Amino acid sequence: MPAAPIRILHLEDSTIDADLISERLTMGGIPHSVERVMTRPDFATALERGGFDLILSDFSLPAFDGMSALAMAQTAARDTPFVFVSGVLGEDVAVESLKRGATDFVVKQRLERLPATVLRALDDARRRAEHRQVLAALQASEARLQRAVAEAPFPIMIHAEDGQIVQLSRAWTEITGFTSDELPNMEAWSRLAYEGRPEELRGGYTKLYDLDSRSDHGEFEICTRNTGKRIWSIASSPIGTDAAGRRLVVSMAADLTERKAAEMAYRDSEERLRLALEAAQAGTWDWDVAVDCFDWSEEYGRLCGLPPVAESVGLDAWLSSVHPDDREPLRHGIDQALDGHRSDFRLEYRVVHPEKGTRWLLGLGRATYGEDGAPRRITGLSIDITERKEAEERQLLLAREVDHRARNLLAVVQAMLSLTKANTVEDFVSAVKGRVAALSRAHALLSSSRWAGVELAKLVTEEMNAFGGVGRVHVEGPPVTLHPEATQAATVVLHELATNAAKYGALSVPEGRLDLIWHFEGKDVVLCWREHGGPTPTPPTRKGFGSQIMFASARQLGGELKQDWRPEGLLAELRIAAINVMSSAAPSGSKDHTAVNGVAVPPGSRILLVEDNGFVALEVERLLRQLGCEIVGPAPTLARALELAQAAERPDAAILDVHLGAGADSFPVAQVLRDRGVPYLFCTGYDRPVIGGIAESDAEVIAKPIQFDQLAGALGRILAPADVEDAESTPA
Repeated sequence: MPAAPIRILHLEDSTIDADLISERLTMGGIPHSVERVMTRPDFATALERGGFDLILSDFSLPAFDGMSALAMAQTAARDTPFVFVSGVLGEDVAVESLKRGATDFVVKQRLERLPATVLRALDDARRRAEHRQVLAALQASEARLQRAVAEAPFPIMIHAEDGQIVQLSRAWTEITGFTSDELPNMEAWSRLAYEGRPEELRGGYTKLYDLDSRSDHGEFEICTRNTGKRIWSIASSPIGTDAAGRRLVVSMAADLTERKAAEMAYRDSEERLRLALEAAQAGTWDWDVAVDCFDWSEEYGRLCGLPPVAESVGLDAWLSSVHPDDREPLRHGIDQALDGHRSDFRLEYRVVHPEKGTRWLLGLGRATYGEDGAPRRITGLSIDITERKEAEERQLLLAREVDHRARNLLAVVQAMLSLTKANTVEDFVSAVKGRVAALSRAHALLSSSRWAGVELAKLVTEEMNAFGGVGRVHVEGPPVTLHPEATQAATVVLHELATNAAKYGALSVPEGRLDLIWHFEGKDVVLCWREHGGPTPTPPTRKGFGSQIMFASARQLGGELKQDWRPEGLLAELRIAAINVMSSAAPSGSKDHTAVNGVAVPPGSRILLVEDNGFVALEVERLLRQLGCEIVGPAPTLARALELAQAAERPDAAILDVHLGAGADSFPVAQVLRDRGVPYLFCTGYDRPVIGGIAESDAEVIAKPIQFDQLAGALGRILAPADVEDAESTPA
């Protein structure tokens, strides 16, 4: 029952009927106020003014009818209940009126039904009004949701269970580059975004419509038109049904592309750092000063043999892994780094590895401080420098050894100068030069082997080449390597024997020959020197300096030197004790033949000389003239050397110094000569391995200082025709 009077617009031409209707409402307990009209214009005016809760209308009026009135009310006051109250309303007309929008009807003969009909009409109107309010609120909410979805800063999609995409956010279309028209349904989205894999994905998203709670379903790589492939994390949730009853799901995406790229770059950076630390044998550590918490990386743990940090440890616990002698210096270095804001420190210290023993580390650290100036932490890197420290120790030992050997060599040279006797200055110079050259050759052989010993065959060959034993010396014996300390002594013996042979014995005449053959007696090596074809030897009547140092050197070899002056030539036997032999082949009866070969230098040979040192160039020119050669040059620079090497009249051979100063070398000249078929040899103070490392390992090499016979033999070999070389290389 309404609390306030209802306002009624009553279309009725009979005053009596109007009063009866009002009375019946009053009797029914319905408070009301009535505005009665009888004509079309008055009815239209009242409708336009409005404010009525109910319209009652007669069906038959003069010049007006109820159906027309109903049509006017449907237009002007559609939501106001309209009830026909008439005495002439038939059943068919009543049904038609209801179809056209009337709320109800009451015949005047049964007005007792009017209060209930009015109350029912008012209640229906109230419920329709409430429904309209709810619908309007829902529509407003949907509009707000649509605006929120459309303007969301991240991708949002609303889709229905039949596959239709109901709405896309602007961010979705902007990021993907696909328009809403291109994405009418999930089939189109799957085809464009997942490169033709809709069947694979359909089963996944159709399950979403059966959910009743939020579902995170992972990360996906999608294809976009604007920005290539992207990585999206997509979460979906059901949001009820739409007006058509279709279940709806909202899917929201977070673009993880940049974050994933950053994570990948970080992982790559971490991996590169890990590999770099492993390659450098380095590890990191960190000490939180405020809480005394020390932490280290796995790499550092491996360096020191420490387990991974399982729980917080302090500085003292870390220092316990350091060598006892280095703990206090290391602590002092850390204290200094923290004192007075000296933020960096660099310290070398040792650790005791449980398996590898003592290891050397280089610690590099930096301290950081808080706003109050108090030290907060030290972060550092430690590098394994054990090999470097060991190399430094070896270098120190080597320097001492080189110093020792240099002093010994100087002492030997000093003794040579003091004890060498000669009748003339020229003889004195020749004797000293020969002995110094012999020592130089021995030193070069030792240097080439890094002082690891010298093969006896090489030692014999080098010495015999220096005395012009080209094609006249036969060398034979098993492989034997002498100790470095024995090399100099053996060189002295061979040099003195060769000097005497070149002056008075087999090497003093062209037809003379020399056999150098060694063999084992037990573990000792016995070298036999046999001359033949030379002048009849005369035993010396006194022992000169050469004989003295020769026998002294033999004693230094732990053996002895025996000489037998036979008519056909000197026979000498040198015993080398096993203690001076580093390695050898076990005596087996087999022989290793090495011949010292060469041929004479053809007179008039044009020799290109490339040498940047003026004094050395003059000396080589002098020796070449003694051989009857014509000199091209000398060329002191690379440019001049190339000019002469490329000249129209090509030289017969060339002597090339390796380094020509100003960072240049003679290898480009060697290439030009090789292309023109001109033989050449290197004349250098460097070892053959140095030259061999520059792809010249097959080149003939003579060492400075240069000896006449050495130069003659080398030139003869490179100038000899191939058939002559082959013939001369056959052992006698």
